Amino acid sequence: MNFRWNLVVDTISYYSRSIKYVMVNKSMSFILNTASTVANISMKDWLTYYFPILTVIMLLWPTIVWLFWILTSLIFGILQLIYVAYQFLIVSVDIYCLSLLKTYAMMRSWIRYYYNLIGLTTTKKSKRLETAMAELFKKSKKLQ
Repeated sequence: MNFRWNLVVDTISYYSRSIKYVMVNKSMSFILNTASTVANISMKDWLTYYFPILTVIMLLWPTIVWLFWILTSLIFGILQLIYVAYQFLIVSVDIYCLSLLKTYAMMRSWIRYYYNLIGLTTTKKSKRLETAMAELFKKSKKLQ
């Protein structure tokens, strides 16, 4: 591999001289001349082609940044909306399932209570309940 070290050294020295000149003289025309000579662009091409493009970019930069942040916010807003809708759906399904289970438990409890009250079951608990209900019925008759 044949590497040209002298080209690297010449390029570094050229840029160091350019930076030193700009720091001392603070001249913008030197920067434009340096940029045009590095890219082999004439000053006429620079002023007719590149300068208007850079001017438009510099003038529209706040608008471009503003649009970028609005687009970013819009994307994250849509993602949050999808996430919240998903969570709402899942919570709704959970509440629906729990209400079905609770309704089933309540219905089962009522059915067992009325079966015991009527006397369709013959468990000890139902006999105790029957005697307690009979006593309450007798007491209520006495009070009237």
